[in-house]
Amino acid sequence: MRWHLQSALVPDSTDDVLKIVAENRKITDLESFFHPPSPLDLSLAQVDLSDIAAEKIHARLQKAKESDEKVVIFGDYDADGISATAVMWEGLKAFGIVAMPFIPIREKHGYGLSMRSVTSLLEDVQPNVILTVDNGIVAHEAVEFLQQKGIDVIVTDHHQPETDADGSLQFPPAFAVFHTTALCGTTVAWMLVRELAKEAAEKSLDLCAIGTIADQVPLVEANRAFAVEGLDALRRTKRVGIQVLLEQAKIVQAELNTGSVNYSIAPRINAMGRLKHGMDALRLLCTTSIDRAWELAQTLQETNQDRQVLTEDMLQHALLQAETWKDERIIVVASETYHEGVIGLIAGRLTEKYYKPSVVIAIGELTAKGSARSIPSVNVTELLRAVRHQLLEVGGHAMAAGLSVSSTNIDAFSADLRHLAMAQITDEQLEPRVDLECTLPARLCSVETATAIQLFSPFGQGNREPLFQIQKAKVLAKDVIGREGTHLKLTLELEDGKRVTALWWGKAKEIENVPMDDLVSVAAKLTVNVWKNRSSLNFEIVALQNSPRTN
Repeated sequence: MRWHLQSALVPDSTDDVLKIVAENRKITDLESFFHPPSPLDLSLAQVDLSDIAAEKIHARLQKAKESDEKVVIFGDYDADGISATAVMWEGLKAFGIVAMPFIPIREKHGYGLSMRSVTSLLEDVQPNVILTVDNGIVAHEAVEFLQQKGIDVIVTDHHQPETDADGSLQFPPAFAVFHTTALCGTTVAWMLVRELAKEAAEKSLDLCAIGTIADQVPLVEANRAFAVEGLDALRRTKRVGIQVLLEQAKIVQAELNTGSVNYSIAPRINAMGRLKHGMDALRLLCTTSIDRAWELAQTLQETNQDRQVLTEDMLQHALLQAETWKDERIIVVASETYHEGVIGLIAGRLTEKYYKPSVVIAIGELTAKGSARSIPSVNVTELLRAVRHQLLEVGGHAMAAGLSVSSTNIDAFSADLRHLAMAQITDEQLEPRVDLECTLPARLCSVETATAIQLFSPFGQGNREPLFQIQKAKVLAKDVIGREGTHLKLTLELEDGKRVTALWWGKAKEIENVPMDDLVSVAAKLTVNVWKNRSSLNFEIVALQNSPRTN
């Protein structure tokens, strides 16, 4: 792993540290960054949304309300899609429309507004209006079919549209399209709700935090505003479903942060869409009954546990296949035994291990479903669209994508993708790199500095938690910790004689490579541990080396 110092400056004070971190992120107005505007004050233009489309949608929904028309909210089964559906359902209710939510079942309907899902929906209800959230931007066939049947389709989405041969964006032939790639699906829906019923929008900022953080959008600009205000709303939310979920996950509501969403809330919501039906996750977010909330939260908990077991079993199989791709610049694995609900998680684990884009495919009788994850330097959706001729469907983001392919065409698709990756992805792109803010002197390794760094939170994509190089630390002790003995705990003595506890998550196997009573450099995050009202400094190690080596 290559260590890269983003700044050669060595700070003399905590203020210098803040300035260096800001410069590395190209933040020119720290005050505005630390105190972003309320999402309520954002204009549609600031997030690349159309005022004209909003007005057109408002008029159509006003007509639907006055004529008592049937409106369906067509959602998605991940945490962003479920949150977006809840935001829109509550917003339309406040506007005066009691809409019917529809969440596709992954194995039955596939992803998004597909012909399969539309056919299934129309068997149960004949709507006048279908309003999508977090999907629909590439559903050209289904949208055209619905419009021809006299059903107005309103698309709200944030995924990348398809392009034609000239590179022009191709939008589906919907009644109206409310689209931007600057936000997540939930906050696109929220911006529309704000135009319809502002009070309802104010009450659903808690759900915006879940969608924004869970969907891994860059936490800068408008997304930062939603994350900051949304997390504050989550810490105060009165939604019984979220309160019960937090209690079940043993999270103190007032201390909730991005980690709480990423590792506790989102996985439970996502598990329903992966293995069962996301509708129960939607019910949990919207219920006002404490008894119903506990019943639903238990279902989410048990389903997530099943998901964890299934993921580990599949991962071991995928790792064996992946070894045959270790000399390639992409990984493609496929099996009839893979459950399409967790292939995205497996792809993420393969990318984490091999540091290269990964595609995991669940093979069905006629068609196969694939999920891809990538590294920051490779836009996996663009890569897959370059072999679109081999696929039935493809869509997604720079870092994640979904696809479908004929089961008889997997080998041809894999071969084309392998050749394309070899031609377009360089060895340099595949070299793991740890980006460090600067070298931090021992005297600034303090609770004061660690506390000041939190001003840059919430951390996530586009605003990662600051990492620093700390040199000439002496290893005094090392121990394996954790219930399953997977983590490493070090006691370090810094240059100024200060002793610090350092945790290296998941690196127990490195214990033999850590030299005792010798000097090391660590790439670490600074954290504060509070015990009995006393604060102490901890390091969270990301990388360690025996001698400084930067470039």
